[in-house]
Amino acid sequence: MKKKVMLIATAAALIVLLTAGATLAWFTDSKEVNNVITMENISASLEETLLDEDGNPVVKKDQDGNPVVDEDGNPVYEKTDNNKYTDVIPGDVILKDPTLTLDEKSAKAWVRYTVKVTFIRDCCIPMAFPDYSILSFTKDSEKVELKFDKYGIAEFYMPEIMNPGESYELFDSVYFDGAKMTDKYQNGKVAIDVKADVIQSDNLKGADGTLVTTAEEAFAVFDAE
Repeated sequence: MKKKVMLIATAAALIVLLTAGATLAWFTDSKEVNNVITMENISASLEETLLDEDGNPVVKKDQDGNPVVDEDGNPVYEKTDNNKYTDVIPGDVILKDPTLTLDEKSAKAWVRYTVKVTFIRDCCIPMAFPDYSILSFTKDSEKVELKFDKYGIAEFYMPEIMNPGESYELFDSVYFDGAKMTDKYQNGKVAIDVKADVIQSDNLKGADGTLVTTAEEAFAVFDAE
């Protein structure tokens, strides 16, 4: 019997935005000195390459309908936060490349990705404790280690601070391991939701008052708030 699953994949960006303006005034004798301080901000976007109905990347077009290329002559693809895939079968590899980009004017930041996988059968009933190992995530043909808990949630912390203007692709494809997929996945749906949290790296201190040096420490501070 042919095994089918339908994958609904989304990349939802949750951005921690820290932006403010402040005006401070000091007085000396009867003279007033005004100082305007503009605060930095944290701003980023999370997107994927847009795919057509056949699962192929959609090339961006200019106003004249011509394909857009970058300075090296490579095609530039459209972006989205809601790709949908149909008629996926065991053994398939689908393209999925959630990529976080820190804005050029943003402050430097620590980054945490959260990946949530949900299996659904019979229209809207979540599957109880499925085998999350049927999915393998890869980047540049190398496996990306994502350890899912029993609720289908995995966290990935970027090991280095992200600088303004930089991008980071968590993975570029998802493989459905046919050897591990039984008939219970047939005609079901799989939702893969990706979220990215960013938090300032400069001057961020832990509970002991020392500067944090890892993304794990940074988000321990964030989660404690």
